Amino acid sequence: APATGAAAADAAQAPPKVPPPKVVLFPYDTAVVTIIDDDKPGTFEFARSHHRVEETADHVAIVVQRRDGSDGEIIVGYRTKEISLSDPVTVNGSPLTVNRAGSSSPAPGGAAGSEPGDAAAAAAAAAYKPVKHGEGFVTFRKGETEATIRLAITPPEPGQLLDIGPVSFQVQLYIPDRLDGTPQGAEVGEMTSTIVTITGDEEVHRVVSQVASAMANSLEAFSVETDTWTEQFKEAVQFKVDDDENIALAATLYVATFGWKVLFSMVPPTSYCNGYATFCAALCMIAVLTAAIGDIASMLGCVIGIPDALSAITIVALGTSLPDFFASKVAAVNDEHADASIGNVTGSNSVNVFLGLGLPWLLSAIYHAARGTKYVVYAGTLT
Repeated sequence: APATGAAAADAAQAPPKVPPPKVVLFPYDTAVVTIIDDDKPGTFEFARSHHRVEETADHVAIVVQRRDGSDGEIIVGYRTKEISLSDPVTVNGSPLTVNRAGSSSPAPGGAAGSEPGDAAAAAAAAAYKPVKHGEGFVTFRKGETEATIRLAITPPEPGQLLDIGPVSFQVQLYIPDRLDGTPQGAEVGEMTSTIVTITGDEEVHRVVSQVASAMANSLEAFSVETDTWTEQFKEAVQFKVDDDENIALAATLYVATFGWKVLFSMVPPTSYCNGYATFCAALCMIAVLTAAIGDIASMLGCVIGIPDALSAITIVALGTSLPDFFASKVAAVNDEHADASIGNVTGSNSVNVFLGLGLPWLLSAIYHAARGTKYVVYAGTLT
């Protein structure tokens, strides 16, 4: 009875039994341990069969791996090779269709080949050399199992890959002999070649396309190039209004300048004689127009009793300066700063003083010197 009571007391003081926790094994319940046989020099091969870099990169990193041994110092050689449109390319036993100015893809049916591209694109692709082809070496020291080949890339011109597409070249791996001609004892693996493809940066191409489009629109808006007289006369008589332009002001200017536009449409188009005919004819028209403005101003001054000197510094100056005024206005609107408009005014005044006055005086002096007479200019109200 006492023993029974002691057993009951011990049972009462014992902690309650807790069920064991449930143990859950994660999916990675097995570990693989690789024991490197460092008694052998190893086998060398590329980690990847294809490398893709963007056009903004200045180099490409190609990883070479060392397997089945890491004993001794081994020198591994590599050579770069240009991919042509006609040469078949085999990467690790698989034939590829590689476009010199395009991408690479498995050849259908295992046949190697290439699709000839556009002649201009092919010429541009041949002109662009992403790397300087040649040979190089990378050294694996004892115990090293990985090394990186860094090839410097010559970046293309911005937007060049838009025309020629991605550009590819091949890198091949080999084991050179020692300086004394004996083999190093190492071998190359299955992946002994890799393809490097330089692709266009989509963000850079987007920005370049936007800038090119904006420049094309601006050039088209300010272009004065014409091909035929018919085109010039059509542009002269057409009434065009921009979206942000006042219609009433545009109509007034159209009526006021209609006759002048039709008159100057007789100037030869810019497509004739590489534009020289347009330049010479325009100078002649400007000379005739300036002489007409001077005569009209003189007659107007005579009618209303204004001296020629006063007409010259008011009416004639205003008429001949209006083109400079509109040119400066356009330059000030389109330029962030006022440099273009100020430069236009300064340059125009310089031309008027040094060319507009100097050239007539020079021609007159040469004329009188050739005839043996004196060139005399009598002082007037402005001289």
